[in-house]
Amino acid sequence: MMRLTKLFILIVLTSISIISCKNDDDSSGPDVVPIRDRGEQAIADDEALISYLQTHFYNEEDFQNPVEGFDYRIKFDSIAGANSDKTPLIDSDLLTTKVVNRNDVDYTIYILKIREGVGAHPTFADSTFQNYRGELLNRISFDNTANPVWFDHPGALSQANPGIAVVALTEALIEFGEASDFTVNADNTVTFTDDFGVGAVFLPSGLAYFNNPTSNIPAYSHLFLVFSCIKLTKQIMIKMEFLHI
Repeated sequence: MMRLTKLFILIVLTSISIISCKNDDDSSGPDVVPIRDRGEQAIADDEALISYLQTHFYNEEDFQNPVEGFDYRIKFDSIAGANSDKTPLIDSDLLTTKVVNRNDVDYTIYILKIREGVGAHPTFADSTFQNYRGELLNRISFDNTANPVWFDHPGALSQANPGIAVVALTEALIEFGEASDFTVNADNTVTFTDDFGVGAVFLPSGLAYFNNPTSNIPAYSHLFLVFSCIKLTKQIMIKMEFLHI
């Protein structure tokens, strides 16, 4: 009887050990990383953006005395060494801020308005013909246009249209104007007058991709977009003409 009792206890202990091992195996999957608090991340992003603006400058001299063929593209560099006397972006009279609310969080974006542009300003319902470049603060480029492209604006921020970085780009673009005129050349190319808007916008991750990384943009990346607002098209007018209104 004693022997049977010992055997029963041994079987029970062995069964418990097997079940425990199975549970350990089941829990060996990838850990689920909790999404960061948007409010806390907004504070961290803003600190990082301010630090960048305090330690970097743009090619101001190129815009003050443009040479023939100048492409009117903004370039940023660190204030160090031979550039130690440059004016930080944070101290530029051309830098303004704008508060954008998304997911019940107020985000500050920083807009560098090199040239406003003399033509009409776009809205969230328009399209713009523009050059643009997107970079992380470590100077890694994630998007760039060699030639101007048409860029459809996604509309206002909403639950139905949460958008991604392009929505926040539109928040800056509406502060700029298009070229006042253009000329169609003999070869059917178009030359725009040299008075279109040129600028950049610095964005927190909450107005970009937040916790959704892409192939070259890590999660929670703050970034900036540089652009030229060359021409715009009023989408509502196109729709009305299509419907013969």
